[in-house]
Amino acid sequence: MQLCLQKIDEIKSSLSNYGLFAGKDFNFIFKYIYIFDFMRSTVLALLIFVILISFFSCQKELGVPVDPVNLPPGRLLVKVTGVKGDSSIITTYTYDALDRITSREVTQTYPKNTSINFRKYYRDISGRIFVIANILKNNSSVSDTLYTHVTYANSQSTIISHTITRIGVMGITATDSTVYTYNSDGNISSISSYLISNTQINSSILNSRCEYFYDSNTNLVEQKAFAYVGGNSVPVAAYKFLYDQNISPLPTGNEFILSKVEGNGSKNNLNSIEMTDVKNPVNNSVITRTYSLNKAGKPEKCYEKLSSDSSYTYSYFYQ
Repeated sequence: MQLCLQKIDEIKSSLSNYGLFAGKDFNFIFKYIYIFDFMRSTVLALLIFVILISFFSCQKELGVPVDPVNLPPGRLLVKVTGVKGDSSIITTYTYDALDRITSREVTQTYPKNTSINFRKYYRDISGRIFVIANILKNNSSVSDTLYTHVTYANSQSTIISHTITRIGVMGITATDSTVYTYNSDGNISSISSYLISNTQINSSILNSRCEYFYDSNTNLVEQKAFAYVGGNSVPVAAYKFLYDQNISPLPTGNEFILSKVEGNGSKNNLNSIEMTDVKNPVNNSVITRTYSLNKAGKPEKCYEKLSSDSSYTYSYFYQ
């Protein structure tokens, strides 16, 4: 039986070299059928022949590309490309064997500049992100790697308690400690960022805070940002988000706070983003999005229009 299995593997390997029945030439199959003469069973030989014909007749011809946007539902978003005139933005994602995000890279290209923001996500045995490595590149310059360490409420919980990021700028180091709170539905309701000087004792300072609000489908619909000056809270910006009823390309829930993925990690697609700059209203803006969908009901193309009359056209690729 072991010899039989070995020969079957040889058959499969040989057939693949023939282009999966390209040209419908089946004669070479019989050459391998004769290998099984030692079994002296015509029935077995015919059975193997039928199995091989059935197996390879289901395969695609070599050289025919797979349409990445027409794959069955549940496939993974691997790339988003955006183009605006002579500028472009490309976002790529990688995943582990359990379809969890392992990295995200954003490359922005302009006529005189290219920047890359790469994030690598390390997961514990439970699948939770526990370390994020972040590298920034701008033309030829490369930043030091920033490591963010994630702490959860307990060893089994997916509730993020806080994160710690050590920051170094021009020889001065500091630590950003971010604390998370949640609403009754288990969604992140606020994030408070504290800066801690590594050269001063008791130097923890509340630096900024964001508040988050959701609709009944757990999509993020509003975000408010505050800065702290002299211990006082000062409104900085506000964002409002509207969604359609179609399937988002990358729904991640609360994890989007860590992974910074497409579309707030929402269940549905972003239709519009309204940004209010509290200090400088001249910077207020509205972004609208219109989608075309693939056969799986996920975005294939997106036309994004900014209030400044500029626009991006995005393409989505899945696997």
